[in-house]
Amino acid sequence: MSGGRLREPVRFLVFSASLRRDSLNTKLAGLAAAAIEANGGDVTVAGMRDFDCPSYDLDVQDEDGFPPGAEEFRRRLEACHGFVVASPEYNASMPGALKNAIDWVSRFQPQPLNERHGLLMSASPSMSGGNRGLWALRVPFEHLGARLYPDPCVKRAWVEYLGEHPEPALDRVE
Repeated sequence: MSGGRLREPVRFLVFSASLRRDSLNTKLAGLAAAAIEANGGDVTVAGMRDFDCPSYDLDVQDEDGFPPGAEEFRRRLEACHGFVVASPEYNASMPGALKNAIDWVSRFQPQPLNERHGLLMSASPSMSGGNRGLWALRVPFEHLGARLYPDPCVKRAWVEYLGEHPEPALDRVE
């Protein structure tokens, strides 16, 4: 309650960019959704299959319009304040299915990702844990105006992630 008024819960779209049902990223998306709900947020959970799109092709758009998966992705983005994506890393980049959906959604006006807050996550049994894929995924989202967290400009938040020390002066002493 703020000033005697009830606050509207923050609405999130949470989805896994993996097509595999039992993927680690689908489980991670479920954990994120549960954490958001436990803290009073309103969550819509989706799967990558909900946003299935072919590779972007302007000829197809001109002849047939937008595929249903792109329309659904836009609709769900516009219905939320922010989004959470749990994405696997494929060949040091993002999954093609997610890139296709982003490419199609990029064609909508007004742009549904513009000024939308997002959190990118990844789960992986590898040592890199999907880091390269998340860096690649930042590019199209930020290009389309999304505000992503964690912000790499806030170095202290990335200390553990990057394996760096917060005080460069101490590095010289060690």
